Amino acid sequence: RKDVAAVVVKEKPDPIFNLTNAFMDRNAGQALVFLNSLLTSGFHLLQILKSFENSIRKLLIVHDCIADANKDARQLKTLTFNQFKQMILPLVQTRDLQTEERLMLQEKALTHATIRKKDLPKDLFLAANSKNPYPVYQLFLKAQNFSPAEIRQIFHFISDLDYLVKTSPVSAQTKLEQFIIQVCSKG
Repeated sequence: RKDVAAVVVKEKPDPIFNLTNAFMDRNAGQALVFLNSLLTSGFHLLQILKSFENSIRKLLIVHDCIADANKDARQLKTLTFNQFKQMILPLVQTRDLQTEERLMLQEKALTHATIRKKDLPKDLFLAANSKNPYPVYQLFLKAQNFSPAEIRQIFHFISDLDYLVKTSPVSAQTKLEQFIIQVCSKG
C-alpha cells in the first residue's frame, strides 16, 4: 500500500461538485471519500458547508417547481430528457424569469438603483444557463431522493453545523462526517 501511494500521486483535486453529487445521490461512502480529498487539498469546511447549502436550496426550488407541474410531469423518474425539456423546462424558465423580476424590483426598492441581470445571485436560479438543460434535468432526478420535509430538516442541520464550525472546539470535520452519514442513511 505504501509503495502504491508513493508512486501514484493525484495531480488534480476533486471538484466540489463530486462531493455534492454523491451527497444528493445519498452515497455516504463516496461523499466521505470526496470530503476527505477536498479537505486534504485545502478546502475550508465553511466552503464545503456553503456548497451543501446551495445544493439543498436548489433541491427545495426543484420541489417547488414539481409542485407547480401537472400530474404526469411529477413522475420525474419515468421522464426522458426530451420529455423533461418539453414538460418541465418551460416551467423552470418561467420560474427563473419571475425570480429575476422579483429580485430586480426588490433591489430597486431597496437601493433606488437598477441592478444588472448579471449581478443577480445565480444560486436562486435553476436554469441560469438555459443552453445546457441537462444539469437541470439531473438536479430534478436527484431531488427525487429527498422529500421537501427532509430538505427543510437538512437546512436546520446545516445551520447548526455552521454554528458549531464557527464557535465550538469540537472537531468540525467529525461533525461534517456525521452530518453526511446521517443525511445519506436511507433508513
